[in-house]
Amino acid sequence: MKDVVRFGICADVQYASMKSDVVKEKRCENVGSGEEQEIPRGGSVERRLAYRAALERLLQAVEVWNKQHVAFVVQLGDLIDGYENDPELSRADLEAVSRAFQGLAVKHVLGNHCRAVRMEDIRKLLSTDRYYYSFQPVLGWRIIVLNGAEQLISAADATESENAELAEVLERQGIIDYAPWNGHLSDIQVDFFRVELDSASRRKERVLVCCHYPIHEDAARKSHLLINHAVVLKLVRQYNTTVVALFAGHDHVGGYTVDHGVHHVTFPAMLEASEGSDGQEQNVEHSPNAFGIVELRANGDRILIQGYGDVPTRVLVAGGAEG
Repeated sequence: MKDVVRFGICADVQYASMKSDVVKEKRCENVGSGEEQEIPRGGSVERRLAYRAALERLLQAVEVWNKQHVAFVVQLGDLIDGYENDPELSRADLEAVSRAFQGLAVKHVLGNHCRAVRMEDIRKLLSTDRYYYSFQPVLGWRIIVLNGAEQLISAADATESENAELAEVLERQGIIDYAPWNGHLSDIQVDFFRVELDSASRRKERVLVCCHYPIHEDAARKSHLLINHAVVLKLVRQYNTTVVALFAGHDHVGGYTVDHGVHHVTFPAMLEASEGSDGQEQNVEHSPNAFGIVELRANGDRILIQGYGDVPTRVLVAGGAEG
């Protein structure tokens, strides 16, 4: 096993072949308090959703990742935007965008928009039947991937009985106000997460958690958190000497905070990369984009994020410091 591993990272490509490249709208809601965030709390922002251009941006990122010889890519969910009540058209978009990775090994994280495609088609197109799992990218590190879209009432193939069961679970938890685009982890997946954290702790491994949904309200808007984020956050806090960071997407403007020594990083969406995202040396052709390269060193205590476009470059040190 190598002493250093470098892998690509991106969130919310959200490609769509049949939608306008640019849509403008206003929103007015609290956003995450990450230092890269320039939108005031309670303020509004003009959004530019480049549905077709998102595929070109992904191809541009793939070119960089290949030149940098990354070991694999973690995509944090929502590869497509999807079409309500049209899983076949959604499937065609997912097929097109999955081809863009051009032979790169990809660690997929499911997002809510991904589930506009039926699970049987997702399995075929993404060549995987594991949606929460862990792996060791380099000695001393474990990456745990969670499936925040496991239970999702807006999924294309969610049945009435499944949605009714989820509603009962949420009612027992006292959760009555939640957005249909937010997902929920089953008890089985929560137990999986607990076992993985305990195993990593006993083996003295550092952990990076990846989930489409943020779990901390200071790293994203409250309306975009995992439904049972409190359960997951409690576990992360319990194992805060093991978990170094949690990477998420979903809230397109991005965000960042540190809680109990753990870094919570919400990556900005490739879909909404800003025209002015050319302030970093690593930018390609000074065009709008949002992706990165993550570096982990064997038995190290920090995560380096080399940012491109809207993604800030960061050094995340175990215990909550930024290097």
